[in-house]
Amino acid sequence: MVVTNAGGCPGTLPGGLTITDTLTDTLVSSIKPSFASTTEDTAVTISGAGFSAIPRVYLSASGATGSARALRAVQLTSSDAVTAVIPSGLPAGVYDMTVVNPDGKADVLKGGVTITADKPPVVTAVTPASLPSNASNVPITIAGSGFTSGLSVELDCLTTGGTRTTVATTEQAPSGDGKSVVVNVTMSNATPATADSGSVCLVRLANADGAFFEYSAFSVTNSSLNLAPWKSAPALATARRALSLVAGRPTATSRYLYAIGGDNGVGNSATSRGSSVFDSLESSQVDVFGAMSDWTVQRNHLPAPRTATGAASVGRFVYLVGGHDGAVATNTLYRAAILDPLAGPEISDIDAALGDGTKGLSKGLYYYQIAALKTSADLENPAGETLAGELLPVQLPERSEKIALTLKWNAVAGAHGYRIYRSPQPNAAASAVQLLGEITCGSASTACDCSTDASRCRWVDEGGATMAGQTPLPSGSLGTWHAVNGARCSSGDCLMASAREGLAVSAVNNPANANEWYLYAFGGRDQTGAYLDTYEVAKVTLSADGSQTVADFAAGGDTLAVPRADLGVWVMNKSNAGVIASSGTPNDVWVYVGGGRTTGNATNKTLEAGKLGSNGILNAFASTDPLNGNLVGFGTGASNDQLYTFGGIEGSSDGTSAKLCDGMGSCGPLPDLKSGAFNALGSATTQRMFAGSTQESAFFFVAGGHDGSTAIKTAQRTVQ
Repeated sequence: MVVTNAGGCPGTLPGGLTITDTLTDTLVSSIKPSFASTTEDTAVTISGAGFSAIPRVYLSASGATGSARALRAVQLTSSDAVTAVIPSGLPAGVYDMTVVNPDGKADVLKGGVTITADKPPVVTAVTPASLPSNASNVPITIAGSGFTSGLSVELDCLTTGGTRTTVATTEQAPSGDGKSVVVNVTMSNATPATADSGSVCLVRLANADGAFFEYSAFSVTNSSLNLAPWKSAPALATARRALSLVAGRPTATSRYLYAIGGDNGVGNSATSRGSSVFDSLESSQVDVFGAMSDWTVQRNHLPAPRTATGAASVGRFVYLVGGHDGAVATNTLYRAAILDPLAGPEISDIDAALGDGTKGLSKGLYYYQIAALKTSADLENPAGETLAGELLPVQLPERSEKIALTLKWNAVAGAHGYRIYRSPQPNAAASAVQLLGEITCGSASTACDCSTDASRCRWVDEGGATMAGQTPLPSGSLGTWHAVNGARCSSGDCLMASAREGLAVSAVNNPANANEWYLYAFGGRDQTGAYLDTYEVAKVTLSADGSQTVADFAAGGDTLAVPRADLGVWVMNKSNAGVIASSGTPNDVWVYVGGGRTTGNATNKTLEAGKLGSNGILNAFASTDPLNGNLVGFGTGASNDQLYTFGGIEGSSDGTSAKLCDGMGSCGPLPDLKSGAFNALGSATTQRMFAGSTQESAFFFVAGGHDGSTAIKTAQRTVQ
């Protein structure tokens, strides 16, 4: 490569560019979804074989000239899969996708992506979420947006034997607003194999113009709608009793579980709080078929230790309510942001200059990333670090003078400084970058204004050593945990009126306003050890930019029939209950509160429910069929008109399920359950109580807890 300046002086870089016509055809096989919008970012999953950390991915207009556009938030999930985001702003048209591994292997998916002026379809819910393997011509409702006439739907299923099979459906015309469609499913239509009980299916909806969306996931059950057998999952890094387990998504195609706090379970009995209460947490990534990655310890810890707390995710935040800090029950509300992979600084330019032979970089391939530091007054990630921006590879030639590189990047709003990461030595792996240096605006917590001082968005690398062990935050990281106070709390201090540990927590979306959620705290024990029959609710309001403001907790309008702690809670609405969806009031939401431990250390099997009313206050509680057994410290799940329990102090590992009534025949109206509703499920491989439990799409997960002898770290998963 030869570059000649305005004075006519040339500079030559021998062998500086390699052009290849050799492609690794197996590197890339597909991208899903393959349709994206000109007006908004689109999260995608790229499939293939032989990916290594971390490939670069580009889109270029098919059959045209011009610059390629790099995809953002590229994340290697396995050697067969990469998640990324197609940025908005690309002109409508057909694009080739090029993927380049760090080792130089490349592949091109010709015409792999179509950018449209109209928004492609999006599926947000499927009801019911599963069907028995003998289902014949059964209707399911698909909800979302962007559905057009002439669409088609099929189920792409992974059977329990590992075979991929497709189930064809027959479709009706979508609703007039393009937000729902009903399809009829016959499971015997699966080809080439049978979609047996336990199969997991992606719902693939395609409009007539070819734009499609794949929803994860729909499942196949037995005729009793029981859950599939439990499967072992990667174990936690730390054994945790009375932890919280929640699911969250940095993008539409990247899904994570977060195991938060808990204690070590050391005591005179299985129900005793441990001698150590944790402020740590860890995370695991989940793929579209429910498989989990190894757990990774999160860098940002809780502000204080917490066990027997409650957690819920709302949009891009995880909330932690109450709990015990090792000394006393608390009334606090903490939260942390699920960090946005698109929020990191982008390197916009690099300049190279010859060194003096002593300072500078030697020959080889280097990787750079920049992360922003937020001010202490930031409302979402105070004094925290963002995820790093896109990885930039730089190949340098051999020069006796060595080379100094000047990096320049685009400013991030609200940044108090920046951290620069680089490979520790030439030709190191892209995943090995370490902290090279840091820029801050000084002691005052003010944002860096690069428009008045360009040096705040610039770094000169003269080959200095990196700092071992200091690496960028990985994808799926949470920001700094902080109290919901000040401007984050719109009408008070956002502390609960009562301290509560062993409480049940849930978040409910207002069906009349997608930007309004209600955060509930039921029962628990206060700081004196007294059992509570009250509940409190806080309204969470989402802004257009995704930020959230919380109103102060308000007292509930009714009390539980029996004061209790170590209890469970379920939320049933049209997305997980066909009985509700097909009723005359499909926007009703019911919150069910189960039994637990009560005064005098007695156990209680009460189950009662309240319907969502105005401002999140529930209507008067109505009693239903009680739980099957005096369960304490059990996990919960809800789908397909069913309430599920997992484990508990009197349960082993099997758990139970109960079905909602539909008001027909001898069955009572909502919120009642069918008489003697709770039936035993299939056994898991580990007995546990005070475990964490959560749901991510079609999958239920349990992790940690206590097995009667000690705190445990094992985890399991099943499909609904």
